[in-house]
Amino acid sequence: MKPTTSTSDRDRRKKKLWVVLGVGLLAAAVAGGGALSTLFTTISGNEFRAAVPNTEDVPEGALVRITGAAIDHEFDSSTFNHLVRASWVLENHGPTATTFDGHFRTVSGSDETLAAALLVQYGEVDPDGEVVGWIDGGTVADPTPFAEATGIDTINGQTQIPIEVRVVLEDPGVIASNDDDLIGEMIRVAADFTVSYLDPINRA
Repeated sequence: MKPTTSTSDRDRRKKKLWVVLGVGLLAAAVAGGGALSTLFTTISGNEFRAAVPNTEDVPEGALVRITGAAIDHEFDSSTFNHLVRASWVLENHGPTATTFDGHFRTVSGSDETLAAALLVQYGEVDPDGEVVGWIDGGTVADPTPFAEATGIDTINGQTQIPIEVRVVLEDPGVIASNDDDLIGEMIRVAADFTVSYLDPINRA
C-alpha cells in the first residue's frame, strides 16, 4: 500500500526544509563564508594595587596639563593675512620642574595644501602677561616646535606658562584654483596641539 502524504505533511516538510536552509545561510553568514576563526591566548591573574594616600599628601614628580578652548575658525579667503588667535595655559600641578615641548599635529584626512598655507606664530609674553611680539612657528603642516621657536622648554613645579598662538592664512592665493568644480568648496584641516614632557622621576 502506497503511503499517502497529506497537504499538511507536505507543508511541514517544506517548512522544515526552509528552516534548515535558513539556519545554513545564517551559519554561512556568521562564519563569513569560510572566514578565518579567531583564536585566543591569555595571561591570566593580573592584579594591580595602590595604597590610598592621604588627601594632604602632595605627590612627587610633575603633572603637566594644557587648558583652553580649541580653535574652530573659518578663514576669509578673500583677504590677505586673515588670522585667528588662541590663549592657552600650560600648568605643572606637580612640585617638580620638568622639560616640555609642544606642536601642532594634523589629523588624517586634512587638506595638505591648506595646512601648508596656514602659518603658526607664538606670542612673546612679558612678565605682565602681555604679548609684545610674535615668533615664527612654521606652518600647521610643518610646525616648528614651541621650545625651538620660543626658547622656553622648562616649567617649574606649581607654575603656569601662558601659550599665545595665532594661525594666519597669509596668502589665500596658495589655495586658489581655476577648476570650477573646486572653487567655493570648503577645505578643512584638523590638528591637535600636543604637549609632551619628561617624567622627572627615574623609574628604572
